Amino acid sequence: MSAPDNHSHALRAAAKLLESGRAHEAAELCRRVATDAPAFADAHQMLGVALRRLGELDAADRAMLRSIELAPDRADFLTNRANLLRALARHAEAEENYRAAIHRDTQFRPARSGLLRLLNDKEDPRAETEAVAMLAVDPSDADLWHELGVALRIRGRLAEAEAAYRRAIEMRPAYAVAWHNLGALLSQQRRPEEALAAFDRARALGAKGAALHYNRARALHDLDRFDECEAELLDAISSAPGHTDSLVMLARVRFARGDAQYARSFEIAIAADPANASLRTAFAAVLRDAGDSDRARVVIEEGLRRDDSDASLRIALAATLQESGDGDAASRMLEQVEQRQRSRISYQHLAISTLLSASRPQEALALARHRRSQAPFDQIAIAHEAVAARVLGDAAYEVLYDYDSFVQVFDLPSPPGWTSIEQFNEQLHDALTDLHRLQAHPLGQSLRNGTQTTRSLLAQSHPVIRAFLDSLPAPIAQYRERLPRRIEAHPLLARNIGTASLVGCWSVRLARGGFHVNHVHPEGWLSSAYYVTVPAESIDTSKRAGWLKFGEPRFAVPGITAERFVQPKSGRLVLFPSYMWHGTTPLEADEVRLSIAFDLITTLDR
Repeated sequence: MSAPDNHSHALRAAAKLLESGRAHEAAELCRRVATDAPAFADAHQMLGVALRRLGELDAADRAMLRSIELAPDRADFLTNRANLLRALARHAEAEENYRAAIHRDTQFRPARSGLLRLLNDKEDPRAETEAVAMLAVDPSDADLWHELGVALRIRGRLAEAEAAYRRAIEMRPAYAVAWHNLGALLSQQRRPEEALAAFDRARALGAKGAALHYNRARALHDLDRFDECEAELLDAISSAPGHTDSLVMLARVRFARGDAQYARSFEIAIAADPANASLRTAFAAVLRDAGDSDRARVVIEEGLRRDDSDASLRIALAATLQESGDGDAASRMLEQVEQRQRSRISYQHLAISTLLSASRPQEALALARHRRSQAPFDQIAIAHEAVAARVLGDAAYEVLYDYDSFVQVFDLPSPPGWTSIEQFNEQLHDALTDLHRLQAHPLGQSLRNGTQTTRSLLAQSHPVIRAFLDSLPAPIAQYRERLPRRIEAHPLLARNIGTASLVGCWSVRLARGGFHVNHVHPEGWLSSAYYVTVPAESIDTSKRAGWLKFGEPRFAVPGITAERFVQPKSGRLVLFPSYMWHGTTPLEADEVRLSIAFDLITTLDR
């Protein structure tokens, strides 16, 4: 057997070793071949693959780079190195290698799909245009359809994303990843039965892992199958002990079910991996939402004692200090975050809020406007800008918070088939009460001392709920007609164009002491409150118990309190901009207040 044949035979043996999980032996065999035949490009390439399996990523890159130097026209070599660079987050180099591979061989599918995956990783809008161009040449490539679906989902075009995923599955019926991502998309659209069917198909095709368990849990949660939801989340954590999304969701589900030990899985995870800053910041956020800021601070400070330079921990500590009412300390903590970390959206939102609480409105206004220059419809930045403008006496406040024009009240008539709005709301009350199946308020939401339905009311088939939804187009149209003329730069008026669609609809049940903390709705254009059942104490105009209030931010700002109140009344619908600070005053009596809320978007938001 000639020397080249010996080398090729050795590499085939190395490939079999890799397939059987024996990466160390494969790497040693490749090293021997590369030493014996240093110009044999395949030996260096396979050595790089083996080293990557072993986690020796820098050495893997050197080996792959050497193989490309020896065989610069090999699209597969360039693609493998691009995949490695993508894993190393060296995105610019990865893109360069993917494009070089495509230039060498325009039909090399792994390079094309790899480039799209990279662009989607970065949420780069070029992913869509690149995918469309590639599909024009090769419309039968299932991977391209799948990556187009990912790009469209990222951009919020969910119906088109679903069509792209289904096209990928049509091309390759056994495409497990496409089935899984279709399920996640259906779950995002609150179509849990269809989502579960897609997840089960993905699992039957071999899909597994924490992401699949987590997404199945989301669908089960929307179906009120809470025991199964918890079991699925525990499976996710078992397969990936640091899977933060699953830990957060499990804590939230347990809290809403009245479990006093809701955080126990987080505690176990952090005990096993105490240096994991991501776990600590997520756990602290859960604790803050549960009203335990003192414990959240302990969790973060323990992390900072291990690594006092971690920006995410500093930001989390600032958020905890802000939650505790110490805006000055929160602002000082944020000033210690490195400049390169300040581009994070979470940092910018928190920084504006702490500056306002620390009586530094001019700086807050400048930062809010800077953020809006990057994202004009950032609802949180708009809300903060309005508060800063109000403190400074800036005319922008009244432009953004024109209560007379933007907060509109509609006392709805009874829908067809009901003799009165009272009769209608009695039946609506009964239908909604059946859907309130949890014991406590959901974490991460504005609600306190009450419950919220889990599944969107848009997916409910009960006739009285459908009748309520059918009654909404008329007042929504009236609201839009009453708005001032459209102004291109205005975050409410500029979006008053095209069709309006409901993107979420849920019911809230407030008990004694129940209220909503001041908040905005980041994903909406318009938000709402419809009152089904109102306690007698809300009639008292001096107490204003359970009233809707506007203009007061989430965290205290000196001199800034609520400016506009709306009295709840059974059958009353209130519509207002989603970026407008709003909350409710607490209930004091033992009566229940039952309401419905929904968000709207328009053509410009899609």
